[in-house]
Amino acid sequence: MRAGVYEERSATSLFTALAKCGSATLCAVHVPTKTSLLQHVLRAKRHTNQMTNGKLVFLAFKIVFWAAAIFALVEAVIPSADSIHLFPWDKALHFSAFYGLTFLAAAAFPRRPLWLIAVSLSLAGALIELIQGTSLVQRDCDFWDWVADTLAIFAVLAPTML
Repeated sequence: MRAGVYEERSATSLFTALAKCGSATLCAVHVPTKTSLLQHVLRAKRHTNQMTNGKLVFLAFKIVFWAAAIFALVEAVIPSADSIHLFPWDKALHFSAFYGLTFLAAAAFPRRPLWLIAVSLSLAGALIELIQGTSLVQRDCDFWDWVADTLAIFAVLAPTML
């Protein structure tokens, strides 16, 4: 019998075999089905860790996306004098905001079709402009702001659609 490999007749003696071997990663325990129960456990654990890490990454992207979307909405409806101005030109602000939102949306929702992300964000940009046109918000509704939003969306997604 090779060193580190123990023939066992039942799965109940798995822990005994591991104790004799000393290392769960180097020891193979053979059960009557000729398949190592330990290998199955290690494969399942490795697969679970990969799935968990992937889900955590997507969850992080979703949290960042929704935080950025809420921030963009708040910035769009507060008075212009109180909002953050990274660029002197309003269209550049719209373009940069929707460029970032589109990137985050594509990363946060990888199973969604890109055209659906594009249409949804473009509609959100149009909705923001309609909200700005109401008397409750002291802002102006501008068609060209929506055009800047939509151009930013296509600037992010167009290379992936080619």
